[in-house]
Amino acid sequence: GQAGGVYNNNHISMNKCAGVGLKGSAHALFDGNVIARNEGYGVWLQDDVQGTFQNNSVEANKMAGMSVNHRASPNVQHNTIKGGQQVGLLLQHNAQGHYAHNHISGNEAANVLLMGQSRSTLANNTVCRSPGGGVLIRGDAFTALRGNTIERNGRANLAVLDNAQPTVEGNTIQDGEGRGVVVTGNGRGDFRWNMIVNHGLAGVYVGGEAEPSMAFNVIACSGASGLVVEDRAKGWYCDNSFSGNECAAVAVQGKASPNMERNVVVHSGRGGVWLGEQAGGVIDGNHVEDMPQAWRVGPQVRCKVDTRVEPLDRLMQMVAETKSAMRGGRQGGQAENGRVVMVVHPNEESIVLGFHRQTPQIQNTPEEAWPAPEDDELPDSELPIF
Repeated sequence: GQAGGVYNNNHISMNKCAGVGLKGSAHALFDGNVIARNEGYGVWLQDDVQGTFQNNSVEANKMAGMSVNHRASPNVQHNTIKGGQQVGLLLQHNAQGHYAHNHISGNEAANVLLMGQSRSTLANNTVCRSPGGGVLIRGDAFTALRGNTIERNGRANLAVLDNAQPTVEGNTIQDGEGRGVVVTGNGRGDFRWNMIVNHGLAGVYVGGEAEPSMAFNVIACSGASGLVVEDRAKGWYCDNSFSGNECAAVAVQGKASPNMERNVVVHSGRGGVWLGEQAGGVIDGNHVEDMPQAWRVGPQVRCKVDTRVEPLDRLMQMVAETKSAMRGGRQGGQAENGRVVMVVHPNEESIVLGFHRQTPQIQNTPEEAWPAPEDDELPDSELPIF
């Protein structure tokens, strides 16, 4: 129906179903509430619900902390969504809306799950400490992630599956036990100006028949290779920088055929760019430090490859010539848009040469509606996890 109203400073807990449920074309304000320990969802929205949810604490609910369905398009900001037994924030069907400055943490299956044909914006959120994973995007979702910190999750910090095509810009993705970013299935998407650092496994893994575009990212301090592209994956990888990765900076395996140009590789652990026997694509114009096994190319490699190497002092000169180099902690400092920056890891001497852009804070205005056909609802018992 047309329900609305203002709901402030309530304690909503231990209900048999959802703590808060809205449907139809409801338009309400929920501010400063505690929504906790409910047997169903913490907050459940469907149909054409809008409204604003801000400064709420959504805790320890049995199902998703917040579930947004169908064409619902809320403005969700400055909330805490934590400690749920399933997903923290679930967006499915054609869910839309704007989600900013929220702290989403410690949810069992994953902190954020976006699926169906969800078209929403997540900006300036902190997504952390889920034993399952950070942000999982699947189905045909066209979500935008901008300026978020995604960190310390048990599996992948960010995973893109199926036919999802997110825009991922200006995020800090760090300190994960598993991989930093995973793109597989038929995943696409545009990944730019992200800091992807300090992961237990690969910084970025691309598999299946995925075909992402990745540019101006810093990929550093991974426990395995910085970037792995395998199976039949393709994609474009340009103007990224790699440093301090334990294995190769870049490993192309299986029948993968990436296009890689103008990337910078320094201070890699066991080598620079490694190409397997069946690797295809174009590997050209990259700046790789002169080091042992800077290039390892199988004798039957199918791709066009330029195996030049450059001394580290020349790569450092590239930084100096921009007159915008900056030193700092792992995230370094901000430079002018599109300029080279230098990042020194606080625990070692590895140096990252890359491109990083200062990302403006995203305004808290809801996205316009993106009409699309509805998907069949997926029961919570069948929610996919990492």
